[in-house]
Amino acid sequence: MKPYQLVFFYREYIEDGLLEKRHIYRFKTRLDRVYFIEVEEYKNHVYFAKFYCRIHKNLKDRYKIQLEDGDGFRIFSTCINLAAIILKEDALASFGFIGESSKGEEPQHTRRYKIYKTLSERYFSPKAFIHERDDYNSTYFIINRKNKIDPKLLERKFSEYYIR
Repeated sequence: MKPYQLVFFYREYIEDGLLEKRHIYRFKTRLDRVYFIEVEEYKNHVYFAKFYCRIHKNLKDRYKIQLEDGDGFRIFSTCINLAAIILKEDALASFGFIGESSKGEEPQHTRRYKIYKTLSERYFSPKAFIHERDDYNSTYFIINRKNKIDPKLLERKFSEYYIR
């Protein structure tokens, strides 16, 4: 399924230890819903992506809300496509995806996590990337083999920023 057309929205520079920038992209679905993908860029060429629908932008749990309109897989494909775009700009880029739990869903091994895992395994070759997963926290890491970052260090630093 073809991903949606992404549009760069804005970039925010952040002085927060490891976090350096936040890139925001937007896209519109076939049902005219506007989504935002927030890509947090950390030191060592590490990027984490999260998305939400614009109608939920002011909600604290905006990343947990899923609209059951049959468009989920294409939205996830758009997030994975954005990782490929970033990789063209930053040849050392590594990625992390957060499989947020939906309301009422346990935070371990979530439905979103399973989709990210499936798409990541399909589109990011193990010859070029190390695939690390954290089933307990529903996070998936795609570590660029050109980038000499330690996968365990990445997981530890991620846990410092995203505590469930």
